Amino acid sequence: MLRLLRRGPFALLWAGATVLTTGDAMSWVALVWLVYQQRGQAGDVAALAVAYTAPVAVGGLLAGRLLDRFDRRRLLAADNLVRGLAFLTVPVAAALGLLTLTHLYLVAACYGLLKMVSLAGFPTLIPADVEGADLQRANALEGLSFGVSQAAGAALAALLLPVAGAVPLLVVDASPISPTPSAWPGSRPAGPRRRRPPMTGDARWGPWPGSSGAPGPCAPPL
Repeated sequence: MLRLLRRGPFALLWAGATVLTTGDAMSWVALVWLVYQQRGQAGDVAALAVAYTAPVAVGGLLAGRLLDRFDRRRLLAADNLVRGLAFLTVPVAAALGLLTLTHLYLVAACYGLLKMVSLAGFPTLIPADVEGADLQRANALEGLSFGVSQAAGAALAALLLPVAGAVPLLVVDASPISPTPSAWPGSRPAGPRRRRPPMTGDARWGPWPGSSGAPGPCAPPL
């Protein structure tokens, strides 16, 4: 399975997704800590969770249409740029003494709204770089990376928070702004341009029920 990482395009895609997921997990822990520091109330953290999760539903509905309509690599780069800039507003506001709960909630809402672009976008790029029997292995490797990166990012944030504080963690996460080299336009080696398949399902699970394709083996995981 690890031999797939010797393939340039897939290695870039996998590395970019791993870095992005790790940074997102670190940023979420930092946001939770900043919210709690404001007034020390657990209800504020609960409100942050609502501000983050509620827009995910709306973003999920829009992500599929956006990924079908626009170049997926460019869209992922734009997603990383917007979310990186949103995170950078927190250190700026903190330095000016203007950081508020409302500001943190808005950043979490922006993060949640765009989350599905990368979450759904990365798996759809895998079939363009890996074919045949290796496709399932590549999907498994991407799924493994997602789970491990989330846990590693949260653990790393817990270790760094007492030393560096929450604001520097957001700066580190947002400093590259687009930490996914696979999503940079032109990063893919030159070659014939393939027609992008419509996003009627998950590349790992087949067409979604009700799509124009044949029924997949099972519904996509939530």
